[in-house]
Amino acid sequence: MEITVAEGSGIELLLFLFRVNNHEKMAHNDGESYEQLSELVFNARLSISRKSLEWLGKFFSWEGFLGLRIVPYLFMDGSPSPSDLVAIIRKTSPKDSFLCFFAMISRVLESPQMFS
Repeated sequence: MEITVAEGSGIELLLFLFRVNNHEKMAHNDGESYEQLSELVFNARLSISRKSLEWLGKFFSWEGFLGLRIVPYLFMDGSPSPSDLVAIIRKTSPKDSFLCFFAMISRVLESPQMFS
């Protein structure tokens, strides 16, 4: 998949990908920004291939948000740019990504606040 990113921060890229995948579930909180955000998401979806949209659906789903598990990488060397974040992700093996995700799930499930 070819990824081109503009200037900004890595967290903005992740949040935008989450927004593109979950816009309809978030729109009720948009207030005056609804029209502008809807247009932005609509245009983004038009420019993303069907295969990439499927990928977004898996990694930035409303329920699982596996893609947001990347957030710790943002603090490894300061706050990387979107391009640097993509480079870090490309270097990380799928196995390491899943291990981080499952470790996070385990910590959440072991948390006493989870079931109180």
